[in-house]
Amino acid sequence: MIQPINKTILFITTLVGIVLCSTLKAQTFQSGNTKANLVELYTSEGCSSCPPADRWLSKLKNHPELWKNLVPIAFHVDYWDWIGWKDDFAKPEFGDRQKRYKALGRTRSVYTPGFFVNGSEWRDFFNNREAHPRTKKIPTGSIRALLQDQQISFTFTPLDNASQRRDLIANAALMSFTKSNFVKWGENIGKTLKHDFIVDELHSSPLKLNKKKWYTTLQISNPPIKADNEASPQALAFWVSDAKTGEVLQATGGWILTRQ
Repeated sequence: MIQPINKTILFITTLVGIVLCSTLKAQTFQSGNTKANLVELYTSEGCSSCPPADRWLSKLKNHPELWKNLVPIAFHVDYWDWIGWKDDFAKPEFGDRQKRYKALGRTRSVYTPGFFVNGSEWRDFFNNREAHPRTKKIPTGSIRALLQDQQISFTFTPLDNASQRRDLIANAALMSFTKSNFVKWGENIGKTLKHDFIVDELHSSPLKLNKKKWYTTLQISNPPIKADNEASPQALAFWVSDAKTGEVLQATGGWILTRQ
């Protein structure tokens, strides 16, 4: 026998769903017209050389140019998992992304820790761990990304017509912060490793040209719904890349706001 639906339970369930869906504020992320630096770190908890690079990246949370001229992201790769410790933050597609840079000739080898700035290998970290990618005032165009619930409306407005002859890709990375793991096996055994700028999701889509603007829509499958933004912040990074060369034309990002 089918029991009648309890209207009180249905109301409460619906109300909870509305509250969770409304915790995200509609938010716009906007870059300037001069080129920002997208800093990619390829890292792994199974690599003994990676913790110094992870700590260096974490310090960028307090950099005065964060999100304006400096957009850091950390891709955890899984190709070190075999050595004895599985990185919980790693995904196969992140290692594939790094391997594609090699296939495009933007690096000679695949390794961790590995840095890329705007799609080109960056080795200054290994010479001077206090170094930062230099900001060059290169006019390139602006990104505007509107986040509404799980959907991102992405627009790129270039300053010249050269981009019209390219195949451009819109990218959005959802990141988490202040995560840590105690490593029980492998090269980092006995260490508690702390991480920031962890890429949890990466979404990409070809950009379409309409007059002088490029546009597309991206979907986030795991939007943050917690209101403890200070304790466990999340952020989004956005960038435009050339599909054929891997070059990054522009980037921006910012902290995700939630309703308290």
